[in-house]
Amino acid sequence: MTQRLPTSEGASRKSRIFLVDDHPLVRMGISMLINQENDLEVIGEAANIDESVAAVTAGDFDMMIVDIALGQESGLSLISRVVTLRPTLPVLVVSMHEETIFAERAIRAGAKGYIMKKDAPQKILTAIRDILNGRIFLNPDIAARMIQKSFKQRTSHASGSLLDDLSPREREVLRLIGQGLKTAEVAEALCLSPKTVETYREKLKTKLGLKNASELARFAFHADESPEKS
Repeated sequence: MTQRLPTSEGASRKSRIFLVDDHPLVRMGISMLINQENDLEVIGEAANIDESVAAVTAGDFDMMIVDIALGQESGLSLISRVVTLRPTLPVLVVSMHEETIFAERAIRAGAKGYIMKKDAPQKILTAIRDILNGRIFLNPDIAARMIQKSFKQRTSHASGSLLDDLSPREREVLRLIGQGLKTAEVAEALCLSPKTVETYREKLKTKLGLKNASELARFAFHADESPEKS
C-alpha cells in the first residue's frame, strides 16, 4: 500500500481519492488522469483487500475507486467491508466486466457507481465528480441494459434476484463452477453425467443472461465469493 502527502494547507482543498487495483499499470494510468485535475488527487493506492481495509481504518480520504476483481479476491467483498467500516465513504467501481450482473451486485454491495475501464477518460472524471456530489453514476450502456432487464423481469412476473430463479441443482452446479471445477469434475462431484452437467451449464447461461462459458465462470466465481450468497 502506498499513501501520499495531501495537498498543502495553503492550496485549495482537493477531493482525496484512494485507488484499489491489483494491476500497477492500471493504478498508474488512473492516478495520472486524476492528478491532472485541479480539484482531485489520488492520495493512496492498494492492490488487495487487506491493504485497502487498513487504509479505510486509518486514512482520511473522500472516495475509494475499486476494481471488482482483485486477483483471487472479490472487490464485492471489499465494498461490503468498506460500507461497514465507513458508511459515508462513496465507492466507485472501475471494471473490465460489461455484464450487467456485476454492476447490479456492486450497487447492492454498496457502491455508488460502476464504469468501464474502456470508457473515455472524461467519463471516469464525470463519474468521480457526480459521486462526490452525492449522485449515483452508471456506465450508460449498462444502465440501459439494467433498465431493460428490470422491465422484462416485471412483465414476465419475475421476482427476487437472479439466483432465486435457479433450482437447487442449478445452484449447486453454479457453486462448483465458481470453485473452478470443470465439467467432468462437477459431474463426478454430483454423480451426474458430463452431458447432464453441460445441459445445466446452458440453462444457467440462459437464466443469468450470460453469453459464453467465460462469462458464466466469472459470474460463478463472484457469486461464490459474494457475501449475499445463501
